[in-house]
Amino acid sequence: MGVGLRRVAEKMRQATGIGERNFQRTSNQRNETMMKEASDFASHLRKCDRAIADMKSSCETVLSTTKIAMNAQLPRLYEDTAAVAGGESRPVKTIGGSGFQSEEFGRLSQTASAAIESQVLVPIKRWLDVFNALSARMKEVEALRLEVDSRRHTVIDLAASVDKQRARLGKVGGHDAKLESQMDDTIKKLQHKESKLSLSVQSYQEKEQSLYNDLSTLVKDAAWLKHYIASALKVQGDALVGASTALGVGEPLALSDMSIGTKDESTVSDTVPPASAGVPLDVGTSNPSMNTVKTSSIDLSGSRSNSQGVSRHNSHSEGTTNPFLSSGVISGNSG
Repeated sequence: MGVGLRRVAEKMRQATGIGERNFQRTSNQRNETMMKEASDFASHLRKCDRAIADMKSSCETVLSTTKIAMNAQLPRLYEDTAAVAGGESRPVKTIGGSGFQSEEFGRLSQTASAAIESQVLVPIKRWLDVFNALSARMKEVEALRLEVDSRRHTVIDLAASVDKQRARLGKVGGHDAKLESQMDDTIKKLQHKESKLSLSVQSYQEKEQSLYNDLSTLVKDAAWLKHYIASALKVQGDALVGASTALGVGEPLALSDMSIGTKDESTVSDTVPPASAGVPLDVGTSNPSMNTVKTSSIDLSGSRSNSQGVSRHNSHSEGTTNPFLSSGVISGNSG
């Protein structure tokens, strides 16, 4: 029987339970259980990967769109005068004004995107690539397990045949040459099959242990997902906080003394509504354990308190920058 057919037949036998009453199957339970849980984790990881990539793309869009908008012309105030109707009364200004740091916007976007890509998305992809490779190896190990059990069945059946032939030979006093020859042939075949079984068992044990070692490393590295998500949020958060600073302080336009129609003190130029003026807006503080950015409260009336310095870090406290890349299996040295 060919190896492929042997494996298929054994798979059907184990699925139906035929001849399995007193047979103890070769175990691959530890790898099966670990692979099942790793597969569940991989599903969550793929969703996180897509979400982080979407966040990166969305923030790139926000910063690039804002940069274009801030460099565009601010609508100007026109007034009717005795000399001309609709005459321009104010110089051309951009929406961002003189305080807007356009180049800083571009730098922040590029730096954040590059950091998230190299420090978060690439390691996540590497973990998933290794998981896929181990999934393929899991199928190979399972095929070997079926082959081992099939050969065990063969050896068990042949050993039973030898016992029956020996019993029959004993009944005739050992004087049946034909029966004795048949038993000798069966014993030789049994020895040949036992030799093949031994080689199959050795191959299976080696591959099962190797798979277990690499799966163990992969499972341990899975614990770093929280670190990567925290790093992505911090990097993107730093970029957004930096962008808000790069917008600069607003420059309110003076109210026109000659507005068309009735002069209304509630007319707004680029100042905030009076009800909000002077009310501080807390844009967030850091989680001390993550050493993230601490930002100050922004006064919507135009003043801003001094902000704390930015302390960037994308490495674990123990110094491992890319824990998903820390192990032999992840770096591709598993063999």
